[in-house]
Amino acid sequence: MYNVYEYLQASDIFVFPTGNEAFGISLIEAMACGLPVIVTPVGGIKDIVNNGHNGLTVEVGNFDRLYDAMENLIFDDSLSASLGKSALETVQIKYLRESVAKKYIQMFNQFSK
Repeated sequence: MYNVYEYLQASDIFVFPTGNEAFGISLIEAMACGLPVIVTPVGGIKDIVNNGHNGLTVEVGNFDRLYDAMENLIFDDSLSASLGKSALETVQIKYLRESVAKKYIQMFNQFSK
């Protein structure tokens, strides 16, 4: 079995240029490790990553922009750190077990009234 956490911790950035993705659990795992991410805004990913706030987005198939985004994160430590911090905060607010459980409880309470 692979230890995804160890691989992510050994990484500097997470690049996820997919053309089709419903949710992106591997993206959430990378963000939970505080990695700055580069994604394509497709499927559920566009609801997770806010370009320039908690990651960078590039259009599907735009390899020049993908290259530029990777270069920016490799050479701009401040940007990389800022995006990684915001990525971690996003996961803590939206996707931790406790946060999701609270949202379900709120939803159930709303419908039970």
